Amino acid sequence: MFYYCKSLTGFDSEMPRLKSAKYMFYGCASLTESDSDLPMLEDATGMLKACAGLTEFNSDLPADAG
Repeated sequence: MFYYCKSLTGFDSEMPRLKSAKYMFYGCASLTESDSDLPMLEDATGMLKACAGLTEFNSDLPADAG
């Protein structure tokens, strides 16, 4: 999921903006169990589109494992 979030560009204006890249990171890390601080998104596609809207997202990610 990290790879998808980091590689996407553009933004779906229909998706809500989240509080910070950190919240989005947690959301992407656990799509199957929603973080109570995140707005509910319809599906994984929606979450990925929302990830794309955070320009600072990449810098907030830890280094990829492996």
